[in-house]
Amino acid sequence: MSTFPPELVEIVVYEAWHSDMPSSIRTRFMTTCPLVNRTWKAVYAPIASQDIYITNLAYIYYLCKIARLRTSIIYHDFIPRLSRTITCFVHLGDRTKEAAVKRVYDCLINLPNDVGFKNLFPLVPYISFELGWISYGQKLQSCGIPIYIRVYFHRYLSINKDACYEVERRVDFGISMTDSDPLRRVDPLTRTDIEKLRKIYVIGGVPWFLFTVTLKADRWMTLDGIRAFRRTIEIYPHRGDIKDINWRLWMASKGRRSTWVEPLLSAWI
Repeated sequence: MSTFPPELVEIVVYEAWHSDMPSSIRTRFMTTCPLVNRTWKAVYAPIASQDIYITNLAYIYYLCKIARLRTSIIYHDFIPRLSRTITCFVHLGDRTKEAAVKRVYDCLINLPNDVGFKNLFPLVPYISFELGWISYGQKLQSCGIPIYIRVYFHRYLSINKDACYEVERRVDFGISMTDSDPLRRVDPLTRTDIEKLRKIYVIGGVPWFLFTVTLKADRWMTLDGIRAFRRTIEIYPHRGDIKDINWRLWMASKGRRSTWVEPLLSAWI
């Protein structure tokens, strides 16, 4: 049976993996791509290990398992050795099929602290939470051009052993919109868009989000048809854990022989 050359397979997998596909489709891609043949599996594994997309809560537990045992027939020891980014992407245009990723999004963005992630993924600077959708609100529709909107939060990972939860954590917040006519004036968000955000958690809450976007119009920049806004906020970590996420990540970072917990973890959760 004929097959694509490895160079072409790598291009296809890389472009598909880094596209804005809904998490429901990405989950199917993750399960089927390594099964095509050895070439597709060999190409897929390092790409998916370097840039991790979390599509549901079960996948976090799966990452913990393969990172602890290092016996995965697909990922080998690539996770966490090659891991550089962690992204939770929610496509708000699909209300039903994105239910699983919305649940894990809520868990992770509300996770009191990042001690587990930082220990298992020392080379990952932050967890990226991204929301994307195409706007068809009345104000934008009157222009005759649909606009793709993306909201992101980059929650930086850091652990200070001397002051656990008194240290502020940096969160980069931004929003971007595709716009083929950057000279026209377009309201940043329509009523339809606001309703989408009300159904999912954003740091600071929707009122803060709208206040930040609408009153800081001087901070909007336009480059190559993309209108973008960005600012940095600070949050404080707290004690606690959600669905044993920190616990599992911490234990995975210690390997298969670990049966104890260091005092630092106890202080955090």
